[in-house]
Amino acid sequence: MPPAALPSRWLPRGRARLAGLALLAVATTAGAGCAGASTAPARPADPASGTAPHPSASRAPLSDPAALIRRVAARYPVGYRFALAHGAQVLADPATGGFTVHSTRPARPGALIVVLHGHNSNTFREWTAWEPYAAAHGYGLVTVEWQLRFGRDTSFLDPQTLYDLIVRTVRAEGVAPGHVLLHGFSQGSHEVFGLTQLDRAGARIVGLTLAESGGTRNTTPVASLAGSRWVLYCAGRDQYAYLTGCGRMRQSAAFLRASGARVDRFLVNPTGRHGSLLYDPPLVESALADFATILAGR
Repeated sequence: MPPAALPSRWLPRGRARLAGLALLAVATTAGAGCAGASTAPARPADPASGTAPHPSASRAPLSDPAALIRRVAARYPVGYRFALAHGAQVLADPATGGFTVHSTRPARPGALIVVLHGHNSNTFREWTAWEPYAAAHGYGLVTVEWQLRFGRDTSFLDPQTLYDLIVRTVRAEGVAPGHVLLHGFSQGSHEVFGLTQLDRAGARIVGLTLAESGGTRNTTPVASLAGSRWVLYCAGRDQYAYLTGCGRMRQSAAFLRASGARVDRFLVNPTGRHGSLLYDPPLVESALADFATILAGR
């Protein structure tokens, strides 16, 4: 079931900030209210800074989530306004210093899409790109802001802290184990390999992992990944092919199979560039069809 409408193209980047940015409603139990509607941005090639994905970025200390929300919203005001206009809640996580962006329709989703953005990208951008698909299928949507510092001083939440945040979020949404599609893009795609490994030894909330343009650096099979389900994607004209292109993703698929995981689908857009998956509806719908099969117990 394709979404009714996809977000329009992101306007050229700049240093423009949202003038008079309204005070964000930040809470751990309630989110921000709606702002005026605006044209939704498409996700540009990651990372936004124009540099390659950052596989060795440092892990971050705790930070002030309210300040991080203001900074991220100001960096991408169009995506921020789009999310609020479509009912999103922006929830701080004081335990980690990060935050999450949640859909509010349906109120109690039976399944959830959880998304990690790429290096120097943005959680509001991912929410905007995924929202039409999640709404069309009746799934909940949560994007996670796990990058606490940007630019040269880049830092991210460490895997265990990030995984614990995701588990708390899924449980707060009331979603059953195995009813989560975990999607990572670029740096986020690198991360979902470790997160899925943690999940197989942990809460087993993830039913399907979607790794978009970012492979694992592991070559030795990992037994704890046995039984996990995957969809992998690569872009034929990925400008960061040495890190995130089809060769790296095929190596990752081989690693998963050797680990006993099941690669349900390997998606390729021969003419796509880095960050193109969510603007290719037939490919996204094929991944969502695999997720629906898993939810049905097949």
